Amino acid sequence: MYKLVIAITILIVVFIMFLFKLRKQTISELNKVLLIDNNPKLYLELLNNKRLNLLFEKASIEHLRLKAYLILNDEKLIEDSFDKLDQMKLSKGERVEYNTLKLSYYAKKVNAEKSKEALEELEILLDNARTEESKEILKDAKIIYEVYVAKNNTVHKELQKLSKEQNGLKKGITLFRLAKLSNYQGNNDSVNKYLNEALKYSKGSTYELIIEECLKDNSKLNEY
Repeated sequence: MYKLVIAITILIVVFIMFLFKLRKQTISELNKVLLIDNNPKLYLELLNNKRLNLLFEKASIEHLRLKAYLILNDEKLIEDSFDKLDQMKLSKGERVEYNTLKLSYYAKKVNAEKSKEALEELEILLDNARTEESKEILKDAKIIYEVYVAKNNTVHKELQKLSKEQNGLKKGITLFRLAKLSNYQGNNDSVNKYLNEALKYSKGSTYELIIEECLKDNSKLNEY
């Protein structure tokens, strides 16, 4: 009997490890379709595969759908998804990512109330965060709020310092935020300087097209 219990326990552990690996692999493949291939419609079609219900909870699949809705910028689908997810049980990691997405969405719409709600939720979730990743998520969330909602130019020096420490797309995003702050001040020379720098680090990303559009017309910064 004892040996049987041990055997069953080992099988359960192996099965859980297999599921974890399969989930990770599936998310990686989905992210490739959404972010690298930039094909949100195909991504959503793949999420309709009923086999995914064996791997993910209903809330997790809805959370994955939200990412595509945000890229498609479909306000109705985004708001409907927010309403659903607010009533669903997500893992802590999913809640952190969900509120980060929510903050970014409402901050860009300059909805102070809902942006603040998402930021406060992140502060609760990441209170006493120990990992560098968690600290960075919270730090970035606060910067998003200050740049997009508060339009607080006092974070300019912090962003300049940050841009010197970063590489790749992260650097490009920080430079884009510096362009937004300069735009609030009506400093067109600085706006174009930061946008041109940001473009160098945003090749192949969704930011590349946004930056090119803003370079042609600086007022477009108000939409992003």
